[in-house]
Amino acid sequence: MKPMSSRALNPSRVTRDSKKGIRIMDLVADQLHNANLDEDQAQRVIENPEFPVDVLALMRRFATPVEYADEEVASDYAYPDDFAVLPIGTQVDRLAAIYGLSLGYTIEFIEKVLPGLELPEGTDWFAIPSIDAVAARFFPTVKDPVERNSRAVQLMLEKLGRSRKLYNYREGQLGPNRLRPHPRTVEMLRTLQEQQPGDILIVAGQLGLRHRGRSVRRARAIFTANEFGAGAFAGGSILLTHPKRLGTGNELFMDLPGDEYADDDGRCGEAPCLDHGGGEVRFDAYWVEGYGRDYGSVSFFLPQ
Repeated sequence: MKPMSSRALNPSRVTRDSKKGIRIMDLVADQLHNANLDEDQAQRVIENPEFPVDVLALMRRFATPVEYADEEVASDYAYPDDFAVLPIGTQVDRLAAIYGLSLGYTIEFIEKVLPGLELPEGTDWFAIPSIDAVAARFFPTVKDPVERNSRAVQLMLEKLGRSRKLYNYREGQLGPNRLRPHPRTVEMLRTLQEQQPGDILIVAGQLGLRHRGRSVRRARAIFTANEFGAGAFAGGSILLTHPKRLGTGNELFMDLPGDEYADDDGRCGEAPCLDHGGGEVRFDAYWVEGYGRDYGSVSFFLPQ
């Protein structure tokens, strides 16, 4: 078992004593020199309660990537009122039953490691199946990771369609020539699997609220250092264990930026999504530059 500290889910923080922190302090000192304040002016700055607030806002503003900043809109869409994240043990049991997976290492991880981990703000613990474990059970002869991913998504949609009314707008168009995992998600999941070599993985995540109103590519651009997009297989599997996440048609829908989808020209400029309308869950893919108040990207956080 790979050891993880109690703060393993939080990326390292820059402090005033770190290399980059010292550089920031130097920049501030330079501007203090350029301001040429007298004693009275400096005292007014010190006493003004808005000064530290404005400094903080300015640092956060410049720390946020500017790519595709015009591809987001304010949104008040949220999860359904009756939705709640299930206890991790319940999630694991449901996934094991749905996909016929082993609980062995996962139980050990929940009992010995999980209690010492802290969740990033705005996230919950989610159980997701290992694609390798699912592939070993359902399509063991498939070795190509891109094809494994597409086969896993198709399997998930079959199971979702048996559990509730589902319309798949991409029926027959989910082969490896169309659907493939995003490189960032591939890398992050590989690391997660190394840390948790079981059939079911436990990961911190959020189901769209963090990135509501943003395009998929805007969400990808502002992911934190240990954040990555959930793919269709993981996102749909969470919906299998949490059916109330989609069900009214008025809730925040789920963009799935962990996968890329190719249009008829072969360009991977789209991403899968799950939404709800007409009394059914709908699976589709849309352009990554599209954005709206009723969609938000689902993402996970890698232990560091």
